[in-house]
Amino acid sequence: RIDAVREFADMQRRGSEKARDTRDLERNALAEKHPDTAEFFDAADDENTRYDARRRELEEHELERYRIEAEDAQKQWEDRLQHQVLDVLKEKLDEAERTKRELNKSMDHVIGGMRYQLSMRADRTHSAIWTLVDKGLNPSLELFAAGGKEDIEKAKQALMLAIENAEDPRHQKALDYRYYHHWDIQATPAGKGEGSAISLNKSAKKQSGGENQAPFFVAMLAAFQRVYDLGKKDHRRNLGLVVMDEAFSKLSGDRIDACLALARNFGLQLVMAFPEDRLPTMIQHAQTVVQAKVERAYDDKSGNVTSIRNWCVRVDRKKLIEALS
Repeated sequence: RIDAVREFADMQRRGSEKARDTRDLERNALAEKHPDTAEFFDAADDENTRYDARRRELEEHELERYRIEAEDAQKQWEDRLQHQVLDVLKEKLDEAERTKRELNKSMDHVIGGMRYQLSMRADRTHSAIWTLVDKGLNPSLELFAAGGKEDIEKAKQALMLAIENAEDPRHQKALDYRYYHHWDIQATPAGKGEGSAISLNKSAKKQSGGENQAPFFVAMLAAFQRVYDLGKKDHRRNLGLVVMDEAFSKLSGDRIDACLALARNFGLQLVMAFPEDRLPTMIQHAQTVVQAKVERAYDDKSGNVTSIRNWCVRVDRKKLIEALS
């Protein structure tokens, strides 16, 4: 019986020593991980009183302080995200919507039997960012987007990453409002309703060059009109010049007439370069015609160009119209 007691005592002693060694290892690991604790605690101290006191201090006081600091940092982060990104994006997106309405108002003319209008729809690949832009970072967002919380957090991180990496083009798309919509031009036959509208994005390959070019010129002229913002024609504040190379090259005569009438209605002055075979159509709308030619001289032996001469001469418009009649 005495031997059994001794064996039990030895077992308890060994267990105690093992537990002490384990404790010392954990204390040393703590001191190595957090050097600031090493000066307050002795890893070989038999008692755990000082460690327990420090733990209670952390739990009851400092953890709360850290929690408050973390919440403040989160609030500052979200305030920065709201004001530097979301508010700016919303302003840009609202401006894009206003621009579309103004351009469509300007484009509301029949060209070649068709009426062209811009359309836009949200790119759903940015659905989480759209939610952030629409709802803002307020408490109701969590309720509204409870099912997509993970996507919302990813969207926040993507936006902040873009702010912090302003020079990295890979991240900048998240801050560029132009990528948040799919744009299209709807072509509606004159006298028909919206149900008859044709998407040019979907039908462009099936249409002729003129059918594709007409909406481009209509949109371009409307954009110039908005840029110049001429106001009333009798209070013009600028020249409203638009320079066009290969002007209306693929349009038929009636579409050219309609486009030029639209430009005139916008108060724009077009400076157009076009080949001579377009003169019969274009001369009816031109106030001034200038013929531009290029003369090249060649070396008789080598055939290389030795000189190039460009010259322009103003053409008598009345005589030209008579000659073309």
